[in-house]
Amino acid sequence: MSLLSPKKGAIAQGKKEDAKRFDTPVAKTIRGYDDLLEAKRSTSNTIKIAIGLCVFFGLVMIGVIVSVHVSTVNAVKVVDQNGSVLPSTLGTQENLLTSFVETHCANTVYYLNTFDRLTIKEHQARALFLVNADDANRIFDQFTAQNFYADALTRGVVFTTKYDKLLGLDVTKEPYRVRFQSIMTVADNDQPPVRFLVISEGEISNFSAQYPENQVGLYFKNYSQEFKKLEEDE
Repeated sequence: MSLLSPKKGAIAQGKKEDAKRFDTPVAKTIRGYDDLLEAKRSTSNTIKIAIGLCVFFGLVMIGVIVSVHVSTVNAVKVVDQNGSVLPSTLGTQENLLTSFVETHCANTVYYLNTFDRLTIKEHQARALFLVNADDANRIFDQFTAQNFYADALTRGVVFTTKYDKLLGLDVTKEPYRVRFQSIMTVADNDQPPVRFLVISEGEISNFSAQYPENQVGLYFKNYSQEFKKLEEDE
């Protein structure tokens, strides 16, 4: 004999039938699809958050790099032999600017005048971040006319140019006037190396730093160079 009233028994029977309906294969498939959609939404949100963080930190790093050239001069600290910090002076700032100019000169003369069969195009492209295109192309045309590029491509001749020293620099106002010398060494397989003195001069202006192509944020508005063959004992 059942202890449930007829009404309560009907309600209980209805719940059992509802449970059976929600336990069918179709119902299970629908619940699985809903779970899949929820998982996809969760994964999508996670990816968006990760991308947002990457973009944020990327912008922060770009800001730091761009500000290096502007802030370094004023933030420079000089220490004496005892490690005490000395006040920064105008002379100190000019010394730092001179260091930047020398770095820029070294990079410019290297990429303009250093190449082998594998690096001609790459170094030409890098040079255009450092010096105006008209002067750079004039030098490239000169090397083409003198068969320097042809010698590198067909005979494996290697041209290497390294900055040597400043000959003159005026940083009292922009553009900064500079004159410097470098040494080009031409290695022609088993032949004794041939060296050239490279005298360069031009005017440099401030420019947006772009690492690694333009490390110190300077740019040659105009640039020229001339060569003199060195004797073995020079």
